[in-house]
Amino acid sequence: MINRVKNMLGIESVRLRLEVPDAFRIDSGLLAGTLEFESIRPHVVTEVNLWLEETYRRGRGGNKLISTFELGRISLVETVEIKAGEVLQLPFELRFAERRSRIEQAPGATTLLRPLVYALKKSVAASSAYMLHARANVAGVKLAPTTRLLL
Repeated sequence: MINRVKNMLGIESVRLRLEVPDAFRIDSGLLAGTLEFESIRPHVVTEVNLWLEETYRRGRGGNKLISTFELGRISLVETVEIKAGEVLQLPFELRFAERRSRIEQAPGATTLLRPLVYALKKSVAASSAYMLHARANVAGVKLAPTTRLLL
């Protein structure tokens, strides 16, 4: 009975871990890495979803605005059997489209306007943070294991 409840709630289920190289550049359009699965008990993973989000913040104090954009998403539909106590690695490549703000689009091809754009971004306190999310669908588990990594 207790094991059945543990399986349903995802206790002692699959643990996910994301590994991405430190040399990640947003303008490359490609994010390659590995997804590690680890479990105390044997499980079967039926699908893995990966997506990259950008959190764009601008403004100061009460005028602060925060927007979230999904840059790319992949779904790996592979049946993976995870044995008890073993670590399984699954490589992935996530292609995404870089999203540029109106401030960043302003200089275009000229390099003379880049310092002005940099100063303008600092004056409105504009910044972006990138987060990689992963969710695995495990057979027999109601709550899917998830993880995220700040890039």
